[in-house]
Amino acid sequence: MSFGADDSLSAQTPAYNALRIQTSTNGMVIPVVFGTTRVTANIIWSGDFTATAVQSSGGKGGANSSGTSGWVYSDSFMLAICEGPIAGFGQVWENKSIWTAIASAGLTGFLGSYSQSPWGYLTTKYPAQALNYPGIAYVCASNFNLGNNDSVPNF
Repeated sequence: MSFGADDSLSAQTPAYNALRIQTSTNGMVIPVVFGTTRVTANIIWSGDFTATAVQSSGGKGGANSSGTSGWVYSDSFMLAICEGPIAGFGQVWENKSIWTAIASAGLTGFLGSYSQSPWGYLTTKYPAQALNYPGIAYVCASNFNLGNNDSVPNF
């Protein structure tokens, strides 16, 4: 590339076509929790990653023009927490944010009973993948807004 070349294409944020995952480890030990403790989640299912262009308007000298000014992303996922059954979920850390309830963080929780039902989102959209994960406490989110980042936040 030379000086003075048109850099307008390189200035645009690319639309990612895949999700970057915090962890998803096959064979990872499932934590057993006694009392209250902070546990790192392990992604056990992810799907429906979507990149949506953000349109901007306006232009030089009052002329109207529209173009892509960036991208926003969303994803649906399940995060295994620990061996269940558990009494409940306490605070939720999402990167540096702290939520006092999983619903405030945009998550749905399953306490890990051996008779728990599969996540309704999977039952509806992906029935062949709708497992109930007996004895595993997990949280999940459908169409979770990732903002302009192409990865699930650290929970």
